[in-house]
Amino acid sequence: MQNIIFIEHDLAIQEALLPTLKVAGFTVELVEDGEVGFQKIKNMKPNLVLLDADAPKKNGREILEAIRTDFDLAFIPVVVIMNNQNQKVTEQYLDLGACDTLAKENITAEVVLNKVQKCFGLGGGFLGTENFENEEQENTLAMPSTSEAKILIIEDDQFLSELCQTKLGKEGYQVVTALDGETGLQKAITEKPELILLDLLLPGIDGFEVLKKIKAHSEEAVRNIPVLLFSNFGQEDKIQMGMSLGAIDYLVKANFTTDEIVNKIKKVLIENKR
Repeated sequence: MQNIIFIEHDLAIQEALLPTLKVAGFTVELVEDGEVGFQKIKNMKPNLVLLDADAPKKNGREILEAIRTDFDLAFIPVVVIMNNQNQKVTEQYLDLGACDTLAKENITAEVVLNKVQKCFGLGGGFLGTENFENEEQENTLAMPSTSEAKILIIEDDQFLSELCQTKLGKEGYQVVTALDGETGLQKAITEKPELILLDLLLPGIDGFEVLKKIKAHSEEAVRNIPVLLFSNFGQEDKIQMGMSLGAIDYLVKANFTTDEIVNKIKKVLIENKR
């Protein structure tokens, strides 16, 4: 598994990128200031650094210069994240040896993941090249086939949903998706999937309301669908509320890779058949 040190002090950027990087299969070490970050780079020698240009205590330029002048670190690819990207500043970072740059105001998980994959030499696409996929497959828990079980993903982050859909499709699942609660609820009723992966925070009706309606539905086949909650950081109280409403288990987005999501789904499906 590829290791990334992510030096970033902006909480919004952290929350936007961490789940996608981890779901995509990367091990991510988050650091909020440049001095601590550079020390971790020296100690861990990561496969890649995501670097905040305005990191406190030691800024991005200082860190990049220190990396490029250290014989043991000079090989590490660095992607610089900056507040005000322009041609001149971009060229300066590239001249210092950055692999690539991106602007915070235009940042999306998809753009960052593609740049990270490019700097790893993994090429385009959501999950990289064949070598990366092979590494993921080796780490996937060996369990019996699920006979093309149908999975419904109710998740408003389209990119994260597509990441999961791609991985689950390659594992042989039929995957249905919904980007809001109302559509997700209707698909749960009409599709009757073997499992639902449900985001708690959704546009329209939220995940709690979707879960309540599923568990109170008149059809037993709908009521009995196992539901895995998909949550963010700091939602422990919401997770417990969801579990009390009938969810079977939960996943914290930033803590799970696609392999671990597949393993959790397989485990739930197998236990649900007993």
